[in-house]
Amino acid sequence: MNLICENLSTLSQQYREQWTALLTTANISCAPEWIESIAKVQGKTAQIQVAMFEKEGQLTAVLPYFIHRTTIHHISCRVVELATNLISYHPDALGEDWEACFQRMLTKEWGRWDLFIGMQLNPKLRIKKAIDSYAHTYPSTILTIDDDNSPYLKITQSWQDYLASKKASFRNNVGRFERRMQALGKCETRWFSKPEEVDLLLQFILQIEKKSWKVEGSMAILETSDEFKYYQNLLPWLAKTNQMRANVEMLDGKPVAYCLCYDWNKTLAVLKTSFDNTYKKDSIGLVVNSHMIKYAFENGYQEFDFLGDTMRYKRSWQTGSRQHQAVYLYGNTIKGRLLGRVKAFIQDRKQQKNQQPIELKIAPFSHNTFYKKISIQQFK
Repeated sequence: MNLICENLSTLSQQYREQWTALLTTANISCAPEWIESIAKVQGKTAQIQVAMFEKEGQLTAVLPYFIHRTTIHHISCRVVELATNLISYHPDALGEDWEACFQRMLTKEWGRWDLFIGMQLNPKLRIKKAIDSYAHTYPSTILTIDDDNSPYLKITQSWQDYLASKKASFRNNVGRFERRMQALGKCETRWFSKPEEVDLLLQFILQIEKKSWKVEGSMAILETSDEFKYYQNLLPWLAKTNQMRANVEMLDGKPVAYCLCYDWNKTLAVLKTSFDNTYKKDSIGLVVNSHMIKYAFENGYQEFDFLGDTMRYKRSWQTGSRQHQAVYLYGNTIKGRLLGRVKAFIQDRKQQKNQQPIELKIAPFSHNTFYKKISIQQFK
């Protein structure tokens, strides 16, 4: 196998297409265009590197990453991060030889690194297992912290049968909220999926966000925000590749609620949703989401993925959830081993203050002794 390392910004179209073809278990948010969309906003485009294994003209592994320096506990450290840490959903290994590529980068190509970080990792998937395997072979301190518990709805029946399987109170609420909105004025649902519709969709999103409850919590998408710039980069590509799905609820001709999704591998996943807080008591946020969920049922999707963490409105729909973890692997440098020990000490001191346990595997200073596994509390 031939190892190739290139900057993402100069990656050829051929490699990009082969990269995308490897997105089988991984989410579309691991695609090169998606990573570029957020990297541009954060000013990290030049930092994103891609390690690839090539065999007989075909990529068999793709590992996007970036390296930077940071200060932890007054110690300057060399940190390697997965590029999907910038923003991604359910990232996983890309290609059959990913584990071999990952180990080669860790042990040789990245040189002396003090800390490796992987975010939003599902403990059942290959990336987390590969990190654990490395730590066992090269005893290393690993800090594993529970991240969001992302809910989803498996679609295995018709919309009518699904509603019939729910409690009467749930069915009544779906209809009642719809009628309540219709009583407010002339209602219309507008759907967006095409490239020429992106600008109008973004305009409607801004109008709704400026009046949403998220403004007070500094969570709203505003025209000057990095999040808005991110969607300006991302949505044209999603629409061009027929992966953008959005609905906007109109009331007397003005937008009052929206649900923005992406379509991938028979899954419809929610990127963002919000509503005009003027109509909070009228539950229009629940209406716009129920319309999108109904769309998923009626258009052949197998799953509706809410993304993000568990929230009250999601719990009423979900059939399951995916656990994600943040993983901090401390390197076998003097700084790495020292930081791992310091972090273990700090977590132990905070043990009595928190309830949710995390896993910490502490590497010995001597590699002749296997690491031990202890359970401590999650830090805040």
